[in-house]
Amino acid sequence: MASSLITGAAALLLILIGGYVVAAGILMIAESTMNSQIEMSAIQDSLHQSQIHIDSTTVGYNTKWWLVVDLNNTGSTTYRGSDLSRFDMYVYQGIGTKTLSRYTSASSPGFTYDFLNDKVNKNMWDPSETLELRINLTDDRIPNWTKVVTPNGITASTNL
Repeated sequence: MASSLITGAAALLLILIGGYVVAAGILMIAESTMNSQIEMSAIQDSLHQSQIHIDSTTVGYNTKWWLVVDLNNTGSTTYRGSDLSRFDMYVYQGIGTKTLSRYTSASSPGFTYDFLNDKVNKNMWDPSETLELRINLTDDRIPNWTKVVTPNGITASTNL
């Protein structure tokens, strides 16, 4: 009789521990899902607040083609220096045989940027400020089109 009481108590204890482990696992999964949804919502909010616009472009030739793009921050997002080093520019070049080239501000040697009206936060691209992107093109064909992409996926493009 004592052995059946001990067995019953052990079984009850195992059921309680198993229930606790399952409940804790479900709560951890629910918390992780909730945190992921909060993070995705914050990312979506930042995308909706980000807007850029190409104000003007200048194309020239001096032994190689070069391109200057004046980019206006028309949204409400401020881009820090670390963000500016991750900008991408795509340039479609050529007549007949055409090429699409990708230039990054971090790894392309001829890609530079400068603030034209840096008023609020120095060396940060704030709303209503203009950023001038300059690039020396590697392909010796006339550029036809360009697209600028920010680190958070906002784009602006224009025909040249």
